Formats: sequence, structure tokens, C-alpha cells
Amino acid sequence: MPDDADLAAAFSSATEKLRTAGTMDFTGQNPWERLPTPSDYVAPLVFLASDDAALMTGGNITVDGGALAKYWPQTPRR
Repeated sequence: MPDDADLAAAFSSATEKLRTAGTMDFTGQNPWERLPTPSDYVAPLVFLASDDAALMTGGNITVDGGALAKYWPQTPRR
């Protein structure tokens, strides 16, 4: 949250408008219809700690149930 009181109020107002419009429904727009739990991160972490990941030198392993591929902070117009 911004330190400036006016900016913080404007931010809160804008966030509330998006929330009431239904455009911030992260869980509802997620293809798996649930958010990841800690147990969902175990297999990727075990892989990264194993010898099988020895040649990985950089990259992203996204564990989000497809949210990054689908989720839009604001639903785009069609």
C-alpha cells in the first residue's frame, strides 16, 4: 500500500471497484478451480534438488494450475 494517504485511498477505491465488478476473482478464473497448496510445490522442488536437474541453468517452473496462462486482472473485452 502506498505511504501517501491520498494515493492509498485511490488505490483502495480502485481495488474495491474491481472486486465488486467481479474482475478480481482469481480462484474463479483459474482453470483448476483451486489455488495451489503447499503440497503442489513438492514435486518440482524435489526435481530441482535432484541430479536430474543438474543441467538446468535458469528458467521458470510455474506451479499455478494454469492461472498464468489464463488469468487476467481485468477480463478483456471481446
